[in-house]
Formats: sequence, C-alpha cells, structure tokens
Amino acid sequence: MIGVEFVPSRDFNLDISILKELHQYIQYDFLIIPDNPLGSPTPSSLVCAKMIQDHLKISVYPCISGRGKSIENIRSWLEGARYSGIEGIACVSGDGSKWGCGVEEILGEICGFKEVLTTSDRWTIKKKMGATRGIAQPIFSLPLNKCELGIMNSFMPIFSYQTFLSLNEERVGFCIPHDYKSSSNLMECNKKLWREFIKNDFYLIPLNLKKQIEYFKELVT
Repeated sequence: MIGVEFVPSRDFNLDISILKELHQYIQYDFLIIPDNPLGSPTPSSLVCAKMIQDHLKISVYPCISGRGKSIENIRSWLEGARYSGIEGIACVSGDGSKWGCGVEEILGEICGFKEVLTTSDRWTIKKKMGATRGIAQPIFSLPLNKCELGIMNSFMPIFSYQTFLSLNEERVGFCIPHDYKSSSNLMECNKKLWREFIKNDFYLIPLNLKKQIEYFKELVT
C-alpha cells in the first residue's frame, strides 16, 4: 500500500491533472491532504479531500491539525467529515502551536471512520485510542527501519541541493543525514531508497509535486 501526501494548489483542475499524471508512474492507494502545513494557509483539507475523492474515485483522507483549534472546532470539523461521507481522516497536533489540541485529544473525539491515521510516536497509546495507521518520520538512508505492525515508513525524496538550504529541519521536526546531503548524485541515491521502499507499505511526501513530477518519472524508471 502506498500513500501520498498532497498539498492542493488553488487550481482544482491543475491538481487533478498532476495527480493523474503521478498515478501513471506510482500506483498510490490513498492520498492525505494536510491541514495548513507549517502554518501556511491552504484550501480546506476537508473540502479538497471530498472534491478529489469524488473526482478520482480513490480514498482521500483530510488531515486535521490541532494547532490553534479548540475542542469545539475539532468536533465541528469531525461532524463535517462524517456528513460529507469521508471514510478516513488523519490527525496531528500541529507544529509551532502555542495553543490548541493534541493528537490524543483529537483521537478521543473520533468515531465512525474506517481509517484513522496519525504520527507514529506513542503508537501503542494511539492505537488503543482508535488509530489504524501510524506514519513515521522520513528516512533518508539504508537499511530502512523495520516497522511495528500498523506503522508505515515515509519517503521524502529531495532532488535539488538547493532544497537543503531552504528546508528548516528544526521546524519540520526531523534531521537529514549528512551522507544524504553530501551525496554526489541525489537521483541515484533516491533510486536506491525507492527500490527498498517499494517492497513494503510506505508513505510518499513530495515537497512540491508540480515542480517535481519529472523527477518522479525518472525516479521510478
């Protein structure tokens, strides 16, 4: 099973075109739509998930971030997800938040969904609260971690050395190994990782799918 994180643009038709093109090369099974990643305003994850799911006829899970939300906000969002017929959701606490709800608070309000995805930390507790899948932090080196049942490794290929300069590792919450950063051939390094990731379930995190689509084509060939 392959999941893909997709941050919508403000152009629905363009997004559909990009997702269809990606599916020609990577046969993903579901999408997760982030909720204002890194605090940057994006179209509603719930609205986007519903529209994309109805159009592509695949599973699309909106993410809800607890950042800056009260428990009443969370409950209202979940009611909207149920009302719209969304079968699965993802939830995170949100980064950089001075106030809001944590993942476990959100999980405490969740019922009626076939899939509930979240981060893999404190997995035993989250699983008992109803989470069905946990997503681990991105891996940039081999061998890949052997995952506990229910947890998916994640792959965030970087194709440009300039990205290392612009990516704030402290803010995203993980560190990129020096060996990966100093690789003389990022594409070849990513291809080696891809050949291992594809053997098991994993979660793909494109940094900018619109700009990277040609790189993904090369990655899988």
